Amino acid sequence: MTNMTWITTPGHGFLQVTQEEYNFNKGDFIASPYSYQNKDYIYLEEDCDASGFLKAMYPEEWVNVIHDIPEKYDENEVFKTACW
Repeated sequence: MTNMTWITTPGHGFLQVTQEEYNFNKGDFIASPYSYQNKDYIYLEEDCDASGFLKAMYPEEWVNVIHDIPEKYDENEVFKTACW
């Protein structure tokens, strides 16, 4: 498995992946403006971007992979300061 984490906030959810992982594994996937990034991580919006990225990484098993990714609650949503 990878270093991915589901980040749940008071308003929404995101899949956190490293910059390296995003650039290496995304294939033809391009994140929407609803996702965020900083110098270390990409925060993929949960409704469309996260599943698109996982489909690109794990074409045959992406639905199963979703359930193996650990979750973390972030009350502050600090990472949203860096837009895509």
